[in-house]
Amino acid sequence: MTKTSGHDLCFRYRYSKKLPPKMERRFGSLEQMVSKAEEEWQKFEAEVHENKYETVIVSSEDIPSAKLRDDLVRRLQKSFDKITGILYFRDPVDLYISELNQRIRHGLRFRHAPTPVQYKYRHLEFAEWFTSLAGRDALVTRNFDRANLKDENVVSDFFDIIEKTCRVNIDFKIPSAPVNPSLTGAATTWMFSFNEILDRRIKKINKDVLDRRSDVIKKLRHSETVSKHEKLRLTDPELQAVIRQNAAADMKIINEKYLQGQVPLNIGNHQPVELTQEQARDRMREWLLGYMTPEAVSDVTRELLS
Repeated sequence: MTKTSGHDLCFRYRYSKKLPPKMERRFGSLEQMVSKAEEEWQKFEAEVHENKYETVIVSSEDIPSAKLRDDLVRRLQKSFDKITGILYFRDPVDLYISELNQRIRHGLRFRHAPTPVQYKYRHLEFAEWFTSLAGRDALVTRNFDRANLKDENVVSDFFDIIEKTCRVNIDFKIPSAPVNPSLTGAATTWMFSFNEILDRRIKKINKDVLDRRSDVIKKLRHSETVSKHEKLRLTDPELQAVIRQNAAADMKIINEKYLQGQVPLNIGNHQPVELTQEQARDRMREWLLGYMTPEAVSDVTRELLS
C-alpha cells in the first residue's frame, strides 16, 4: 500500500432496485451506477496488479449488506492471496439511531421507517457470513464502544489493527472534525417532515431538487446555531429495551464468540417490554417531536431562511 485511491467498488453489488435520492443524484440511474462501479473495479484490479501492492485496504460499511456480497468477496479473492476482515460490533440502540438518521437524510418517510419493534440487528449475521467464506481466523472483531478502542478513537484503533496484522508502519492523521456528522434531533425531525413531499417512487426526481436538498442538509449540518441543539438519541427507555431484548440472543453469542477479553456489548437487564407496531410508532412520533422546542424550531427556520 503506497497511496490512497478512491474506487466505488461495492456499488456494483449494492442495489438491485431503484436508487435512493442521494445515489440517484450521484450516478443518475441504476444502470449508470453499475456501469461506473464496474469501471472502477477494473481500474482497481489493474492498479493492484501493476503495482504489486503487498497491502491494500478496502473500507466500506456497505460490504456486509450488499445484495450480492458473496460475489463481491469472491471477486476480491481473485486479486489477493489473503483477505482479512475487520468488523466493529456496535451497540444496537446506537446503530438503530445512526441508520435511521442516515436513511432520513436519504429521503425516508416516517410511515416507512422501521420501528424498534421491527429493527433487525444484523451484526452477528455479518460476522457469520464472512467467516463462512473466509474462515474465523480471517476476521478481526472489535467492540465499537469508545472504552474498548485504542486511544478511545476508532481511527486509531483501526490503524493499530492494520499495523499489527500487516506488520507495517502507517503515518496517518486523525481528522479534527467528523467528515459525515449527523443532524441534530430538531433538524432530523424537520427533514423527516420534509420527506413527506419527496416521493421516492417516481421514476426520476428532478436533479435540481436533489441538489437543493443536499445543500439544505449541508447547511443544517454545519450551522453553529443548529448544532448547539441536542443530537438525535433514542431517549425512550421502552423503545431502547425493545431493541436490546430483540438483539439479546445475538449479542450474547457475539460477546462469547467474538469479543472475548474486550468490553462486552450491553445486553441490559430490563423487564420484558411488549409493544405493538402501532404503539411503537406512536412512541417514535412523540420522541421525535420532543426535539421540536420553540427555540430549536426557530433556529432551524432562521438558518434555512438566512
